[in-house]
Amino acid sequence: MDIPVNSAQQIVDELGNVLLEKVSVMDGSGQIIASTDPERVGELHMGALRIIKNDLPILVEKESIPEKGIHAGINLPVLFEGKIAGVVGVTGDPEKLSKYAVVIQKMTEILLANTYQDRLLEKDKRRQPPLFNISGEISGRACFPPGKVRKKRGNGFNRFPVFVCVRQGVPTGCRRVRTELQSGG
Repeated sequence: MDIPVNSAQQIVDELGNVLLEKVSVMDGSGQIIASTDPERVGELHMGALRIIKNDLPILVEKESIPEKGIHAGINLPVLFEGKIAGVVGVTGDPEKLSKYAVVIQKMTEILLANTYQDRLLEKDKRRQPPLFNISGEISGRACFPPGKVRKKRGNGFNRFPVFVCVRQGVPTGCRRVRTELQSGG
């Protein structure tokens, strides 16, 4: 599961303003996808890469080494279903930031779980056929002659008779259409 970029950016913007420190979120390949420092977005984050490759629970950098792109701070993995989906990092004194980094980590994990659940619900909605579509009956295209509407029984679904009454534009012989709907259960 990928961390949504727009949500990651919202997290770093909000928390960066509160902490007054630089906050970054990296994807599962170690690339910075959101940061309070826009120039870093798109760069490979070496600390995140170390966490991902070595399955580390935390990485603390006590000193900055600018020529290597290393900044003092704390980095934590973002887990989804037991696997590293990304990494969050906060630049600054690791001792002061450890509590905040854990909060950012947990918020990002919650966001990821919620995004996954939302996608599952959306997928379920698209898979389910519409319960009832009367557009054909209203336009007169699906009007059935008497005796041509078949009842289906015995397949285990509850069925409900539905009568569609249309006041205008009904062709002769189609005053009442009877159909059946399946219940969702």
